[in-house]
Amino acid sequence: MWMFYEAWYGLSDCWAAMLWTGVLVVNSVQTWHYFWCGHLLFAISAALGVGIAAWELWLLWAYEPIDLDEE
Repeated sequence: MWMFYEAWYGLSDCWAAMLWTGVLVVNSVQTWHYFWCGHLLFAISAALGVGIAAWELWLLWAYEPIDLDEE
């Protein structure tokens, strides 16, 4: 996920929010799947991705409101 961070850094806030939300959803599903399949190391790794995506979304929303109508 870190390799995408630099590429996403220059995006508008709206696109960045949509992409980080996608990362959050995908990693949440992976965490659930890996946990119930017994792959705890992979579940921890996916949970870390959930935490990073949640943190990035919080930073986007906390410091300046996202203008969803931007062009």
